[in-house]
Amino acid sequence: MTPDETPSADSLSAREMEWTAVENGIDYLDDAVRILAYPSAESDRLRELKYAVLHLHAATEVLLKYRLFRENWALVLQKPAAAQEITARHVEIGDFVSCSVDTAIGRLRRELQVAISTEERDQIAALGKSRNALQHYGLIQAEAAIEAMAAVVLEFLNRFLDDHLLPDLPPPERNRVGDPLGRIQSGLGQIRFYVEKRLKDLHAQLEPHKERTVVCPVCRQWTLVAHPEGPARCLFCPMTMNPEQAAWLYSAEFVPYRSPPPTNALFSQPLQPAIDACSTCRSNTLVQGTVVSAGKGRSISFCFSCAAGRIPLP
Repeated sequence: MTPDETPSADSLSAREMEWTAVENGIDYLDDAVRILAYPSAESDRLRELKYAVLHLHAATEVLLKYRLFRENWALVLQKPAAAQEITARHVEIGDFVSCSVDTAIGRLRRELQVAISTEERDQIAALGKSRNALQHYGLIQAEAAIEAMAAVVLEFLNRFLDDHLLPDLPPPERNRVGDPLGRIQSGLGQIRFYVEKRLKDLHAQLEPHKERTVVCPVCRQWTLVAHPEGPARCLFCPMTMNPEQAAWLYSAEFVPYRSPPPTNALFSQPLQPAIDACSTCRSNTLVQGTVVSAGKGRSISFCFSCAAGRIPLP
C-alpha cells in the first residue's frame, strides 16, 4: 500500500466489526466442523484439533446464552438478582460476569423448557473440560474421542438453532448465515458417518466381551474393555489405562460420590468416590454402580482389575 492509499482515521473508524450473537456462534461452528469433517493433509492436525475444541465450546456458549438473553438478559448473569446493579452500558461493553455453560443449560431447561438430554448435557460438560484443559494446562485426547464428543454437541446445536434461534432471525441475518449453515449440515453428516461406521466396525470385536465392556470416560462410547491380566483399553479412542486409572476415571464421570463414614471430626468430610477394595484380588478398583454393556440399565459392583462384576446393587 502506497502512502496515498493509506486509509484515513475516518475510514478506519467506519470499518467496525459487527457480528450478531447468532452469526458469531455459527461462525465458530462452521470453523469447528470444517476442521473435524474435512482434515487437510497439509495442515498441522494437532493444532487444528485444538481450535476445533475451542471453537465448538465458544459456539455452544454463545448460542445457549443468547437464547437466555433474548428471553431475559438477567438470566445470562452469574447472579440474576444482581441485575439491578448492571446498566445498559455494562451490557453493551460486556462488563459483567456471566453464568457458566452448565448453569445456562439448567436455566434453559427450567425457565424455557428447552429439551436437553442427559447425554447432550454430559457431552457439553466433557467439551468444557477439554476446553479448560487446553486453556490452562494442555490436553491429551485422541482425535476419535473429540469427533465422538463433537457429533453429539453438533447434533444438539443444530436442533437448538432450528427450534430456538433461526425462526426469529430477521431475513437479512438469516440470509447471511445460509451458506455457513449449509456447510455445517454437510460436515455434520461426515462426522456422524465416521462415528457410526467406526462403531459398526468394532461390533464383532466387542460382542464377546460385553460382560466387561463399559462406557469409556474419555470418548463416552460403549467401547472400554477391562482385561483381567492387563490395562483397560477403549477400542474407539483408543485410550489405554491401568485398572486404577480406569476405576477412578469411570467413577468420577459416571457414579455419584458418596458420603464418608460418620466421624467425630469438627469439620464435615468431603464426598468420596464409590471405589472399594475388591474381595477377590484385593485391588482398590471395585466401582460401585458400574453398568456393563451386557446389562445396560442395571448397576453392579465391577472390579477393573479382575474385569468381573460382583453383587448386583439393589
